[in-house]
Amino acid sequence: MEANGLFIPEEAEERTSWLVKDFIPLGGYCLFASQPGVGKSYLLEALAVDVAYGRSFLGMDTLGGDVLLVDEDSDPPVARARLARFCGSDKPKHQLFVWIGEGFRITDGQTHGLKSLIRRPAYKNVKLVIIDSLAGVVGGKSNLDNTKDSSAITEFLMELCSPDRAIVVVHHISTKHNLSVSEAMTCDNPDRLVMNNTRLVSSSQGYYVLASPTKGGKLEELFVRPVMRRVLLGKPFSASLCENGSGDYFKLNGAVFQTASGDLGKSERRILSEFPLDGETTVKSLDDQMDGFFHTNTLRTHLDALEDKGYIEVVAKHGKGGTHYYALTDKGVIWSNDNCRPNELKRVKLFPGKKGKKGGQ
Repeated sequence: MEANGLFIPEEAEERTSWLVKDFIPLGGYCLFASQPGVGKSYLLEALAVDVAYGRSFLGMDTLGGDVLLVDEDSDPPVARARLARFCGSDKPKHQLFVWIGEGFRITDGQTHGLKSLIRRPAYKNVKLVIIDSLAGVVGGKSNLDNTKDSSAITEFLMELCSPDRAIVVVHHISTKHNLSVSEAMTCDNPDRLVMNNTRLVSSSQGYYVLASPTKGGKLEELFVRPVMRRVLLGKPFSASLCENGSGDYFKLNGAVFQTASGDLGKSERRILSEFPLDGETTVKSLDDQMDGFFHTNTLRTHLDALEDKGYIEVVAKHGKGGTHYYALTDKGVIWSNDNCRPNELKRVKLFPGKKGKKGGQ
């Protein structure tokens, strides 16, 4: 671009500086949003350690540098134990500063003002600041659902930003029902998922929606969906929490994308996602799984439609009332992504030659 404003296509190129290539940009803040208990803190603790230790993160190159983690959501002994497991037996190349449950708030000028903490001389070389979570550091006088308060919070976050630093903020999803992985990864308007904060979202460099099919309360696989705002982020992906003799780590499974299912309506996809991958189910079982989301007659109508489209079939009829037992057809299993959950997602390798985990919940 010349001084007179003339645009020269040959000189147009991406000028984004990255802390983690195609994942965490420098110079602004990113949001990581999900329902409670999904595994945001686990992923970002792993990120903090990898940046401080100068390691790659999920196969993505990191710039490396000092890290400041402020956690007002986790139990201190539990969080410190998780961090230690992610550190493993390696030696850090940079400094990792950790404050957990110390009561830091966004209100500056106080003993525990977050801005004063981040601006301490000891943290002048910090490349990554992680705030977990926004609700935890807001305090009782501010309301995240209030437009005036959320604007002030956004301004506060913008003041923390600098060209050579990345700010990562953990936030929550506002949905009132249990959001499935499929819904989180494929919904048409992901902005609506973040807690009523239009300004907070629009001012971010990008944000990520996270979901996990937890199994018995244990995190095994985490799905991450980037939503582009000011920079071009990478593709949605899934990662597994693994362990070896020296500690814990996240392993990249691959990118995920929505499979073609143009003949399915939203309600049909919702019902199909509740089907067991192998085995049978009934109207009553489906109704119980979805907590009566559909009227019984409506549910039966959708099941008839799914049967007509070849996704399910009646495999048995038992009892005096003729209870129908349904199962997925081959077409339904293929739609359920080669026996992997979430149903509307399919994994592809991000990096040739790296074997991803096959399977899932």
